[in-house]
Amino acid sequence: MASFHIQILTTGSTDAGSIGAEHKISHPAKEEATMRCPKCGTELKKMFFKSVPVDYCSKCNGLLLPSNDLNVVVDDFIATRDVPNARIELDKDVVGKYGISEVNAKCPRCAKKMAKLNYAYDSNIIIDKCAECDVLWVDGGEMLKLAVFRKGNPILDRMGEAIAENRGAALDARYESMSSARSPYSAYGGFAPRIILPLKDDQKCDSTPYSVLFILSVNVIVFVLQSTLWGGGSETYFREFGLVPSTAFASLKGGCSFFTSMFLHGGLAHLFGNMLFLFIFGDNVEDRFGHVKFLFLYLFFGICAGLLHIALDPRSLLPAIGASGAISGVMGAYFILYPAAKVKTYIYGAIVDVPAFAYLGGWLLLQLVFAYLDSENMGGGTAWFAHIGGFAAGALVGAALRYLENEDDSKGFSYPKAT
Repeated sequence: MASFHIQILTTGSTDAGSIGAEHKISHPAKEEATMRCPKCGTELKKMFFKSVPVDYCSKCNGLLLPSNDLNVVVDDFIATRDVPNARIELDKDVVGKYGISEVNAKCPRCAKKMAKLNYAYDSNIIIDKCAECDVLWVDGGEMLKLAVFRKGNPILDRMGEAIAENRGAALDARYESMSSARSPYSAYGGFAPRIILPLKDDQKCDSTPYSVLFILSVNVIVFVLQSTLWGGGSETYFREFGLVPSTAFASLKGGCSFFTSMFLHGGLAHLFGNMLFLFIFGDNVEDRFGHVKFLFLYLFFGICAGLLHIALDPRSLLPAIGASGAISGVMGAYFILYPAAKVKTYIYGAIVDVPAFAYLGGWLLLQLVFAYLDSENMGGGTAWFAHIGGFAAGALVGAALRYLENEDDSKGFSYPKAT
């Protein structure tokens, strides 16, 4: 998932007298609500950095400003003040995103609790952000720290450039040697085949997978509407309907995002990949559980995926979108119910039969590896733990069904299929 920012356009105060005289309005203009500093309670005042309007606390020097304009304000601070170079700290302790322990302050605009964020992974400058208003609160003294960090140090810059140049040359040489040794995989440095896609499985169904077709159709329709009429791909759209961990339990709207996020996709490739896996593995799982139960289980898997995603990064402001969490649950159930099934798989120009337990087990292993490698990524990407959470929920439900079927078989009758 990529990082999104929402720009909120606000209007400043106007002179009620001049407007009334020009347009002959007799009633007074409505005044803006008074905003107070979340740290000391002092009334905030309006001021400008360049052309950016900010709200300023005259007592503790804190600032409230739009999220998108932070770097503009910091750059203006650097340009108009004598900002020292950053210190060279080779043994600097890094807070990262898990070491923030400060108490959450309330937003001056909406009074909701703001999330704590590290300005950059190694900045150790903690600022507050309100996801509802998309504004930042910068404590007094932090603006200078931000300016120092953003200005950097010429010596550090030269060191970084030299390290990057040397390391880049070494990586290029290593890449060339690996490519020559493994010519069929030269485009990827010999690490992976170009395409690995499931095409179909060998399990027959006794009924038409109406629920799978319904879910697939809804996803396609939503994607078409999203792309043509709803401004799909915009920051506002994904924040409005995606699953944002920091606000998921704050309101009814946040709770509904557990469901709406399952039907959003970031692009055609994202949609195609998810629907392909749903179509291949979903029909047999639906055939085993029944149409209605499958539909509810699909939503349940998606909720479980979202819950694990939130549990591991509850203060994240990045919206998660996609059906992959729910589909991972379907794959988990298939993994338990049809371990010996054969999955026809396209692997670098060849089509081979892969046992389902090997294909899906390998897929799960990759999710775990990528989740570990991506655990310190600050900029979003793929919600690996959502995949893992959905798969685990599906595997547990599949195991429960197998247990019930085995219990009933031991009593001399077959387990009836749900409808």
